[in-house]
Amino acid sequence: MKQEWYRKPETGNFTLRYKGDYITIMKSKYGSGWGIIFKGTQRWEYHGRKITDFDTARVVAFNLFDELHESRNQEQPYWDGNRWLYI
Repeated sequence: MKQEWYRKPETGNFTLRYKGDYITIMKSKYGSGWGIIFKGTQRWEYHGRKITDFDTARVVAFNLFDELHESRNQEQPYWDGNRWLYI
């Protein structure tokens, strides 16, 4: 994660262009949490846990990117009740 995050002084948000996609990290106005804007959606939690700091938000942002792009290229397993099917 050697990419340079650009901080917008007027909003305080951090933005990064990574492999053609823009990722934005922002601090909550209402509490101590952090959020991520990626592909037009905001995420304030990841796997049921709040994002509590900038470093965690960076890791979550790249995890979201990987989950989106890896799932496009992999076969998706499906349990039909008896066995795994790959579709």
